[in-house]
Amino acid sequence: MRTRKLFFLLFWISYYVIDLYLEYLAYSDEVPLRLRLYQAATGVGFSMIPKMLLGWVLLQILITKELPKKIHPVFTTLLISAVVLVVLLFYRALFYYFVSPVLFHRTLRAGFINLSALNITFFDMIGPVTVLIILEYYHISQKAKERAMLFEKEKIISELKFLKSQINPHFLFNTLNNIYALARKQAPQTPDVVMRLSKLLRFMLYESGKKTISISEEIKVLEDYTELERIRHGHKLALVFHKAIDDPGLQIAPLILLPFIENAFKHGAGESRHNAFINIQLLVNKGELSFTVENSNEATGQEAVPQKGIGLQNVQRQLALLYPTHQLTITHTSGTFAIILQLKLM
Repeated sequence: MRTRKLFFLLFWISYYVIDLYLEYLAYSDEVPLRLRLYQAATGVGFSMIPKMLLGWVLLQILITKELPKKIHPVFTTLLISAVVLVVLLFYRALFYYFVSPVLFHRTLRAGFINLSALNITFFDMIGPVTVLIILEYYHISQKAKERAMLFEKEKIISELKFLKSQINPHFLFNTLNNIYALARKQAPQTPDVVMRLSKLLRFMLYESGKKTISISEEIKVLEDYTELERIRHGHKLALVFHKAIDDPGLQIAPLILLPFIENAFKHGAGESRHNAFINIQLLVNKGELSFTVENSNEATGQEAVPQKGIGLQNVQRQLALLYPTHQLTITHTSGTFAIILQLKLM
């Protein structure tokens, strides 16, 4: 409300200054300067009264809609027409009976009800009021767009937080299962696995909440995770992780790549009885990221397509929110399953 009042005031102050200047220029140079200034300032000042009145009433009707909340649109149109007519007659009477004869000591030749004079008065009055209403509509539409954008942004942030809260426990659940399997075997690698898990948990606590991290930090997480899985599966898994990064400082959303690798271990090495393999390739060139994960898949038919668990579903949703122009290709054959992800880094 305060913003609207300030806008209303500034608009009419600006209009007064412009109209005063134009009115002053319309006077003949033969008229004394003081008289020109007096008549211009007085005439424009009094003409502002009906214009401001009409502008305020129409804003109440058209913008705030305080007057015709329960009135049919037809009656609203009639109400606006009646208001314009009343203010027009008031404008004409103000100058015909007071400003011209009393202040300017002039008698208007045309009668009070003169169509030509009323037309001139009407257009003089309706012009600035129309501009005022258009500007107010534009201001309201911009505010509405800003609110919609803010709402959408907050909605996306909330959704991303929810998705991350699902991914982290999911990742932790799988990793603890790995440690449990090693502990049962009393494997010597168990302390190293616990240490790597500790590093990953520290990352999730202090880094995963950030909007972005460097691609080098994301790679460290991927390396720690793949090493955990390598220790678990031992020699029965052939694992290759190839990286080529031209700028390690480029930013990426944290943990956006991990679910694809996790999915490869779960549905590839985890379900393969022999000749299990996982090939990971991460390339970054001039801000363009290309990420490929290919894994063995011994299932056939419908089983050849890994079911979309929580991790894979969530990361696809995050990609849609954070990188709407990304390209994700999923392919599967009788012996392999692969994803290819391409996106633009920040």
